[in-house]
Amino acid sequence: MQNLSSQQVEEIVDLLVEPELWPHQFEAFEDRESRVVLLRTGYGGGKSHLGGLKTVDVMMRNPPSSRGLVIAPVYAGHELFTLPAIRAACALWGMKWRNAGVKSEGGPEAVYNKNEKTVTLPGERVLFLCTADEPEHAAGLTCVFAWLDEASQFSELMFQIADSRVRDPRGTVLQLLYTSTPRGTRSAMHKEELRGREQPGYMHVINAPTSANRDLPKSAIDAALLRFKHNAAAMRQFFHGIATDDSGNIYTQLTGGNIQRCTNITAGQQVAGWDFNVSCMTTPLGTWLPNEGKRGRLHIWGEVETEGEAYTETHARKVRETLMKRAGVVYTPLHGGGRPALYDMQKRPVLVFPDATGSARKTGSLHTDHTHVYNAGFTIRCGPANPPVEDRVSTLQHGLMYYEVMIDPDGAPNTLRAVQEHSRNKHGDPMKGADYKADEFQCDHRTDSLGYMACGLLPIRPSRPGATDVVRQPAYP
Repeated sequence: MQNLSSQQVEEIVDLLVEPELWPHQFEAFEDRESRVVLLRTGYGGGKSHLGGLKTVDVMMRNPPSSRGLVIAPVYAGHELFTLPAIRAACALWGMKWRNAGVKSEGGPEAVYNKNEKTVTLPGERVLFLCTADEPEHAAGLTCVFAWLDEASQFSELMFQIADSRVRDPRGTVLQLLYTSTPRGTRSAMHKEELRGREQPGYMHVINAPTSANRDLPKSAIDAALLRFKHNAAAMRQFFHGIATDDSGNIYTQLTGGNIQRCTNITAGQQVAGWDFNVSCMTTPLGTWLPNEGKRGRLHIWGEVETEGEAYTETHARKVRETLMKRAGVVYTPLHGGGRPALYDMQKRPVLVFPDATGSARKTGSLHTDHTHVYNAGFTIRCGPANPPVEDRVSTLQHGLMYYEVMIDPDGAPNTLRAVQEHSRNKHGDPMKGADYKADEFQCDHRTDSLGYMACGLLPIRPSRPGATDVVRQPAYP
């Protein structure tokens, strides 16, 4: 396998590789003439599968001792996506996968060296695993091929470095492969696409929706459609794979109907969201009315914010005092087993839906953020990890559209302003701390805390496999 003839390569590809491909993948795989092949798809569109197959194919078509680059945003991207895809492709070529340091069993092998971050294919063809957060590691290499996975997250510098590396004069196929779900028309990848389109034959752009991957079960397609149903920009990008100018406000479903004074704070169970941040700790306060509407209604009536050096223990006391003063909440310093407890007027616990990272993070204290909230008497409802950002956006959009989420403009003015003004950064992601100037109003902490509440109380979730309806089912235990 070290020096396969072109006929032998074609036989392997025809018999083993091409049957694995769907039309959009086949189109990208077969192009060996364009300088750049760009495959844009929605989530689950089969990008990594194609990337692994094309990487091995191009490397094996090039002379022995050729070099290739595989670049992911961070190294975890290699472990989760690119390496499994390359390993699966090697298996189709009849190569055994072996970790460096393990005794060889003979025969064609692909050897993965985790320390050196390389995969060596037969004929001493070496793939170097690099990351976009350390672009200097790709400098100095002379390659025949480069695969940039999730390229929409890369900087312009990373594209320039990758392009400058693919220049081996011995190469028979010199090519770059970009695979990604788009992240807005302001991303570096979109700019690369625009430049590439200006040069005939330079870049081959292939677009496909999530549903183009026919290996996905219908339930997965339905779940994706449901996930972005009320998030138009996300639907266009993350399902249809089309870059979108999403520079406008995120929460487009907010209308005057959602902005209502809460005239009866104590009507429902008291709930709160919580974003832990040293510079601005935010906690919107609401009343949860489970019997209103089809799925219940969350009315935000107040907010507690601590600017500057915010400590969770101090902030928790402020939240507790606000609830006791305005919502008639009762605080019992010692409750069964010595734990303090907070109860509303109907003797229901006060529920908090916090940032999940607070279970491990400590904000200016020896104890975790969740421990301080718990010790202040609150009942925590939180999963092991936060819901994905776009899930929080979609859930809050859905709640706003059906008037399941209401905001009191007098009691929670900053929460309302954040929902009205939150927009996306140049990568297509909701703006966060680093995207704001020092004196700018930061929306992200406030919308995050509201999103945790929405996902906990009003989750979007199919009631059965393949269904696309919405059910009332708490996201957290």
